[in-house]
Amino acid sequence: VMNQVQRPDLNNLFPSEGQGRESRFGGFRVFFRPLADLFWPPVCAGCSRLLPLADESGDAAGHFCPKCYEAVEFLPVAHCSVCGRPFYHSSDHVCGDCLSRPQAYRLARSALAYAGPVARSISLLKYYGDLTQVKVLADLARPGFKEMLGGQSYDAIIPLPISKSRRKERGFNQTEDLAAELFASQKRLLAPQLLSRPETEKNHQARLSAAARRKAIKGSFTTGDSSRITGADLLLFDDVFTTGATVSEAADSLLEAGAARVDVFTIARTILLQWR
Repeated sequence: VMNQVQRPDLNNLFPSEGQGRESRFGGFRVFFRPLADLFWPPVCAGCSRLLPLADESGDAAGHFCPKCYEAVEFLPVAHCSVCGRPFYHSSDHVCGDCLSRPQAYRLARSALAYAGPVARSISLLKYYGDLTQVKVLADLARPGFKEMLGGQSYDAIIPLPISKSRRKERGFNQTEDLAAELFASQKRLLAPQLLSRPETEKNHQARLSAAARRKAIKGSFTTGDSSRITGADLLLFDDVFTTGATVSEAADSLLEAGAARVDVFTIARTILLQWR
């Protein structure tokens, strides 16, 4: 088995007083904590099992039970040097897909496997509006970003946009929220206004093949202020890398607008069984 990014410490990962689950109640949470725990008991995001109520240190108030946390899969360090496809039994090289179909982006990297508790956590955020998932997903992905792209320098970080109709439906763009948390120390670089998605998104793209997704997404993005894009080194950020069609189309739009290069980072990516 290839080496993996170091797993974050369990006690430091899970939120303590004033963070994560606590933020739903603001300052009142400090005073009404026992009552809040009674009506909103903490549950594991992976299996919905009740978690122990927080003690005074707050160490037990987390998002995953220990069993589900151990099931979180941090991707191997070895990967395709272009699309970031993980290699479980070999060292870095360019995969066959990238050799046969060049990508618009320079490189793409992901921190976690989109499976098990991570998949459920992202679904709770994305489709059920559970914003308490934002911090734990960002904390889980942060070591992977530092390991893979921490040495890179960017002029702007662009969360992948969703259409106005999708934003109206959900009430938020989960990618923007994740980016704000993950890149909190680089907030000045966040530039969601540089890319928009005016067209209505087709439903159930996750179920489409790679070729069908490329066709469905073609021409879906519009770029913003050209003065911030021309000659710039950009990082495109998304929650999940599935086939890569969406981020590739977005990167192509940015390059056509004059960007010097576009890299991609996602919280997680789907893993095919035959890769293992």
